[in-house]
Amino acid sequence: MRLMLLLVFLLGIVPLSAKAQLSDIGACRMSAWNQSIDVLADPPYPLRHTTGDDFLLVGLVRDADSCQPIANAKILFDMANEEGEYDGVQQGTVISNHWGLFAIQTERPGEYGGGQAHIHFFVGAEAYQPLTTAYNFVADESMTFLSIMLTVS
Repeated sequence: MRLMLLLVFLLGIVPLSAKAQLSDIGACRMSAWNQSIDVLADPPYPLRHTTGDDFLLVGLVRDADSCQPIANAKILFDMANEEGEYDGVQQGTVISNHWGLFAIQTERPGEYGGGQAHIHFFVGAEAYQPLTTAYNFVADESMTFLSIMLTVS
């Protein structure tokens, strides 16, 4: 798992197990729901990309019009713990690299309030409208790829 994370950050390589979800890249589209927000606060969560080792999420942040990667996008993430409670441990802030890539290694969250296990994302970059989005977990997966599109302000 750590080797995959290293490949993503240093080389921009997406592991083969994520290839099935790469159709979102070619189509230049979001792979999760989104909702615009007014402002993205300074990171209320610590700068970190690892909160566990069960699951790897590789993401790509791009411009919604040009499909070009967005470097230095700020991605805040938050999720429930394995018991489905928000305790502040499973949260952090990551910054996209030169290719717009980011990765988060974490424990799988539990179901919250009877809903599907998910990760919340708050994403922003200079000159772009910040947005909030989420990733809903699929049973038994240990890795996924998320495509996030930002619109110029």
